[in-house]
Amino acid sequence: MRHQAEQVIRFTETYQKYQDAPIAVREAMALKAQFPYVLSPIEDEDLFAGRINRGLVGFSHDEWGQQAFGYYSLPEEIDTLIHDPQLADLKDQLQAAQEFWRTENTSAKLRAAYPPEMVKALPSDNWMGSSGVSFPLYRLTGGNINYSKLMKLGIPGLLKEVREQKGRAAERGRDVSFYTGLEIALEVFIDSA
Repeated sequence: MRHQAEQVIRFTETYQKYQDAPIAVREAMALKAQFPYVLSPIEDEDLFAGRINRGLVGFSHDEWGQQAFGYYSLPEEIDTLIHDPQLADLKDQLQAAQEFWRTENTSAKLRAAYPPEMVKALPSDNWMGSSGVSFPLYRLTGGNINYSKLMKLGIPGLLKEVREQKGRAAERGRDVSFYTGLEIALEVFIDSA
């Protein structure tokens, strides 16, 4: 439970720290905060590495539960941590995180942007637990991995290419935040692997 509480606090603090940073940097720093907590060690019977224990707050590219896509929080599970006497020393931080994600999660932001007629037509996101005629199903998936390039360059080669592109962009006086985000994401991948 303490591990989960620490994940909620660390991810929230990281997101808040980089909330106004360029999007690519914020996203990469969020991944950097998330991965150490959600990637599980390889177990004896595993055939593949990569078992994931979803955090109680985080970022997910695909909806895997009610309101768990994009930036998400799982309020009922966080509430359990808040009321755990063994986590009393973290209660205030957990409550602050809980309150922050109430309006900052992707689902809440989308719902807040709905026009009134859409709110009426789509009254709930709980497509797994509520009956209804229609529900929004959110997706952020669709990445296309260039496996050939990955195999040809490897991670060190990709990192070198990103840094070269970043250098060229900087020489031209262009914004390099996208390349900075790519660098951080590749470093997160290296650390995670």
